[in-house]
Amino acid sequence: MFTHLHCHFLGSYSDSLLDPDRDLDRVKEMGQEAIAITDHGVIDYSYPFYQACRRVGLHPVLGCEVYFVDDARRSIEANDSYRTHLILLARDNRGYENLVKLVNRSWLDNNFGETRGLVDWNLLEEFHEGLIALSACFWGSLPQKYITGGLDAAEKEFAKYYEIFGSDFYPELGRHGIDDEEKANEGLIAISKRFGVTPVVTNDSHYPRGRDWQFHDIIIKTRFGYATDFELDVRNYYLKSEEEMRDLGFPSGYYDMATEIALRCRVGREVFSPDPGEGGFDPEGTVVFSSKQVIIDVHQALKDVTGAWRIQGRGIQAIIDSLPRGMDIGQALRESPPLAGWLEENPRVREAAERLVGIPRRSQPDFSTVIDLPFEKIREVIPVRRARGEIMAAYPPAVLKELGVPLRSVDSLSETAPAFSAWVKQLTLMDEAREKYDDRDYTSSSLLLEGIIKANPDDLEARFLLGEAFYFLKRYDQAIAQYEFLEENNYNPWRMPRVLTRKGWAYSWLKETEDARKSFEGAIALKDD
Repeated sequence: MFTHLHCHFLGSYSDSLLDPDRDLDRVKEMGQEAIAITDHGVIDYSYPFYQACRRVGLHPVLGCEVYFVDDARRSIEANDSYRTHLILLARDNRGYENLVKLVNRSWLDNNFGETRGLVDWNLLEEFHEGLIALSACFWGSLPQKYITGGLDAAEKEFAKYYEIFGSDFYPELGRHGIDDEEKANEGLIAISKRFGVTPVVTNDSHYPRGRDWQFHDIIIKTRFGYATDFELDVRNYYLKSEEEMRDLGFPSGYYDMATEIALRCRVGREVFSPDPGEGGFDPEGTVVFSSKQVIIDVHQALKDVTGAWRIQGRGIQAIIDSLPRGMDIGQALRESPPLAGWLEENPRVREAAERLVGIPRRSQPDFSTVIDLPFEKIREVIPVRRARGEIMAAYPPAVLKELGVPLRSVDSLSETAPAFSAWVKQLTLMDEAREKYDDRDYTSSSLLLEGIIKANPDDLEARFLLGEAFYFLKRYDQAIAQYEFLEENNYNPWRMPRVLTRKGWAYSWLKETEDARKSFEGAIALKDD
């Protein structure tokens, strides 16, 4: 028997097509009895995945592929984006509770520019109880130690993990036709024999079927809101059958170990519903909002597909741009006969768009609802993370209500907490400005942002976005003024290379060559640091 212990579902935003509500039936049909969820750095889909597994009769294994560094504070202070991977699986209720605490701490205390939370040795030491760890893909710290430092370095790394997890740490093997992966396999097998442990085989699955690589490729290429040249040469990160997995050629016991681990992981439904205890949220303290997802609609899907596949033509782009936001493919075909005709001539584009519609791009705060619990309680029991400068729960209001989490409408606080309500109104306006900006309505976005800055001149995020909007409106002097304010006020160091580069281009358009050169050199210096 084989079980997939390394799988990325929709919570691995912009890097997965696996949907727990749609794709678990396939696992059951292949004769497998269990499956794990190990999204990148978050546990947003733990509860939906758990419920979906129960519906189809699969044993759910709850986990996360965390971003791992030796010392999170040192990485953050040095603005060092290097990180490796580590798989953590909840063995029992205590393990899931610790997984929530560990992931929350990574986002709250070790936040790297709101792009990821970092886990280090200190967090593993504090929250390892009840967790099983796998060394992850060949980008895990253990395989990387072997690839870059040889067997001695890898054995020292293994010993660190073993000191924390004991026999609950397993080397992870995969076979995708990648040279570094094969080199890592060689070292991990040697280490396993040396320490008397059995490795486990995974496939690091990101999509349900082999042919779905092409749709996964689009998701990755367009993850920044525009098409890039990024490409994965390997196209076999899918939910393989047991026969396909065993054809990879590892010893039988390595596959059996995956199922043995899965069946040891038993988490009850009760871990998702925290005891609210006493007390509510404090409008003058740390507030946690609920969340909402940004879903790919047919307009965005067609933009992504045509962008990724380099399909040009003003005619089709004009048709796509004319589509109202929020439509599914059926509505779009009814509303736009020209689009229906074009897609009939381009069935591959239609198939790809249909596959992307409904997939969440990201999760962001829902500023209409707050969790009515003290922050110290929330951070211990409810998955949270940082986004757009605020803290949000991993779940939207509907799921939080289902789990019995008390909520408060922000509108209901206008009289009892007027200052809080006014602050949230500004956050909502900023949200609207971002949406206008993302839709390339730079004029409307800039007007909203100027109003926000008038109310709060020190809002650096608003100034950053206003500088970008002015740049695209070719109002270069005004863009430069915003960028210079950010420089003078110690803006986010992760974005400063971008700010200086953009300022350099603005000066270039104004033909101020010397100022442009200084800005470009400043951006290069920050990147080198």
